[in-house]
Amino acid sequence: MAGYRKMTVMLLFVGLMSVVAASPHMCPDICTCSQNNKVNCSNTQLQTVPSQIPLQVSHLTLEGNTMLNISNNSFSKYKLLTHLTMAHNGLREVGPGTFNWQRKLLSLNLSHNSLSVLDENMFTGLSHLQVLDASNNEIREIRGDICLAMPKLRALYLGGNKLSVIPAGLNHCIFLKQLHLQNNSIGSVNSSALQNLSQLTHLDLQNNTISELIPRSLESLSNLTHLYMAGNKISKIKKNSLKGLDSLRVLDLSNNQIKGIQPKAFKHTEHLEKLFLNKNQYRKLSKHGFPPSLKVLHLRGNKLTELSRKPFRPLSKLEILDLSDNKIEHVTSNTFNTLGSLVTLSLSGNQLKHVPEAFQSLQSIEKLIMKENLIHSIPAYSFANLSSLLILDLSHCNISVIHQSAFAGLDVLETLSLKQNIIEHFPRDVFNFSTALKKLDVSGNNLDLFCPSQHGVTTLTGLSMGHNSIPNIPKSCFANQQDLIKLTIQGAKIVTIEEGAFKGLGKLKTLSLKNNKLETLPKNVFDPLSQECVLNLAGNPWSCDCRMYDFKKWLNKNNDKIHFGHSLTCKVKSKNRHRKITDLRSRHFQCEKPSITDKTQKYTNLPPGEEAFFKCVATGLPKPTITWFRNGEQVSNISSLAGRIAFLSEGTIMTIANIEPADSNQYSCVAENEKGRITETFTLDVRNPKETPEQVQENPMPNSSTSPIPITTKVPQKPKISSIPNLDQPPVASTGEDESGSQEWLSQPMIVLTVMVAVVVLAIFVLTFFVRKMWQKVGGKKRKNAAAWLQGANGHDQLCQPWMRAITKNYVNLVDNMRAKDLTKYLIQDGILTLQMQEEIKHERTERDQNEKLLSFLRGEEAVKCLIKALKQNGSNDLATSLEVQLMPKTPDQV
Repeated sequence: MAGYRKMTVMLLFVGLMSVVAASPHMCPDICTCSQNNKVNCSNTQLQTVPSQIPLQVSHLTLEGNTMLNISNNSFSKYKLLTHLTMAHNGLREVGPGTFNWQRKLLSLNLSHNSLSVLDENMFTGLSHLQVLDASNNEIREIRGDICLAMPKLRALYLGGNKLSVIPAGLNHCIFLKQLHLQNNSIGSVNSSALQNLSQLTHLDLQNNTISELIPRSLESLSNLTHLYMAGNKISKIKKNSLKGLDSLRVLDLSNNQIKGIQPKAFKHTEHLEKLFLNKNQYRKLSKHGFPPSLKVLHLRGNKLTELSRKPFRPLSKLEILDLSDNKIEHVTSNTFNTLGSLVTLSLSGNQLKHVPEAFQSLQSIEKLIMKENLIHSIPAYSFANLSSLLILDLSHCNISVIHQSAFAGLDVLETLSLKQNIIEHFPRDVFNFSTALKKLDVSGNNLDLFCPSQHGVTTLTGLSMGHNSIPNIPKSCFANQQDLIKLTIQGAKIVTIEEGAFKGLGKLKTLSLKNNKLETLPKNVFDPLSQECVLNLAGNPWSCDCRMYDFKKWLNKNNDKIHFGHSLTCKVKSKNRHRKITDLRSRHFQCEKPSITDKTQKYTNLPPGEEAFFKCVATGLPKPTITWFRNGEQVSNISSLAGRIAFLSEGTIMTIANIEPADSNQYSCVAENEKGRITETFTLDVRNPKETPEQVQENPMPNSSTSPIPITTKVPQKPKISSIPNLDQPPVASTGEDESGSQEWLSQPMIVLTVMVAVVVLAIFVLTFFVRKMWQKVGGKKRKNAAAWLQGANGHDQLCQPWMRAITKNYVNLVDNMRAKDLTKYLIQDGILTLQMQEEIKHERTERDQNEKLLSFLRGEEAVKCLIKALKQNGSNDLATSLEVQLMPKTPDQV
């Protein structure tokens, strides 16, 4: 009895398992099955169709496998299939009768395989198929009439194959609506292949090699609405090329070689609405070129140079006109007079030099694109009648001047782009033309400040002002911008942001300050922003000093509000490297008091008309700012110095040109940072050249509360020449005669004195002539010997090599005729002077000052000392002495 029960249980189990095995809902492990009878077996490296797919499957995807061929047994069990996808399989062959059992199949995708032939026997049984996609194969031929097996075919995709003609085996595709033959090698349109396709609505022949649209070749396609023939080699649209296309709505002939359209070429396309003629060879538009039914016309990328009214006269229904990327220089004033329905006009990428008057008739236009032209200025009321304009793009136009009333009349304008121009400032209230302006882009100009409220706009939701030269964002710069949501100031060279700069921006969602020159931020600068606002602070040279400590604490609390806030770094001075701000402690945020490291005054005493030079270099952490004063008053505010004062090297150098006696005073530089300030004082004495040193000392400097720093400078004295006798006194006799001899000499006639003077002058002239001749002879020989020695001195100290080359080439200029402006270029070529030194030499007003500036650089070169020493060791003492006199610093006694 027990054995009987066990056998019964076993039989029941085996029966249950057999039922489960035969279940139509079973799914292969490598596939994904859904409850709505869809099975996806994509990218599973299948080589054959799985045998355990549920029998009720309606959508089967076998894409991305390696099924090289399929036969009549592959899908025999799946009679309920409606959609089958076998793309990207490398499929080479589809056997006859493969789909005999798929009577309900509606869509078959065989794209991206390696099929070379389509045969009508491949598709027998597909009596209800509507879509066949065989694109991107290697099909060269279609055998038989494939629509005999697929009488209900609606769409056939054969693009991306190797067909050379339109297939003739489509005669029975009488219900075909869409035929896609793009990206083949079809050279002509064969009317016989299309004669039975009267229901066709879409024909795509793009990117073939068709050179001519033969008249009446499309005449049988009376229901065609979309014809795409871009990317062929068509050069002309003839009179009857489009005959029979009475229902055509869209025609794309872009990227051909069309130079013109014959009159009445569009006579048979009375319902054409969209015409694309981009990138052809148009130079001039004919007056009978376009049908009056057009709503969209694209002529981008042709060779048009001017526009007139005649081609556009019949286009009263035109809504979109694209004339961008041509060479249009002139637009007549009545060009657009009949375009009362125009909504969008693009004239970007042309050569217009001013805003055309023709715009005044476009009262319905909503979008005007004028970017990438040659417009330099926007006069008043340039867009006065464009009362419906919503979007205006004037970017990349080299605009430098905008009139205060340039945008008057644009009452509903919402978006204005002025980016990438050369605008330095905007007139006050220039944007006070509309209460609807929402987006404004002024980035990429030469602005040094832009606060939108000062220019009459308070309704912005988006503002972009990056890539300018804005060193500082002042307090309340964005006042009254309570609706602003996005603010972009990236790459604007910002150095400082004042506390309260973002006051009132409570709705701001995005603030970008990346890629500026910010080293620190005020303590509460971001407090006015909402918790939802996201900041971008990357790409700034943050400095880890005492100013950043408060920001570090704020960053720890608001790290989630900043793009990559955890990766923001700053430079730690003690380590001389960058570290993450959030990783630093309070001891890293230190500051140092300023100290003066270089104070230089070129001359203390100067005659009127010369240039005074002061230099004051300071160090500290953060880097101190330098401010110059005269008797406690900032020099930049002194009216008498206006136009004569200049600051160089970030304010460390101050010069005063054309000095006057009234400029005599005490000048001071103040170096200041967060840790303190330090002052250094200079004294300037402007005197008349005829005044003696005693007279100068009798005229003391004006009183000052600050004691001047004494600068030791000896007043050059006139040389005493003892070789010329004093004619007012008798000479001392060498024979021992007494004073009576002197009295006798004084009693000689005046003629004797005259003769003596003449003899002395003549003797000096003759002596000077012979000495000069001898010096030229000896000096030339010396220079020749010195040059030869320098050329052979390659083994000498490397420090001297640049000087050797320069003096060898330019010795005469250097010693005999020292002219800074002639010599500087040679010294730069030989690596002795830098470009910065050259600029400082050019800054000097007189040639004497230029020479002095050059010598000031040369005297500091160790290479000069090295060269002089080498010359002396070689025996060229005269050359060494000449260089020493010219280049080496002089002692006070020598002066």
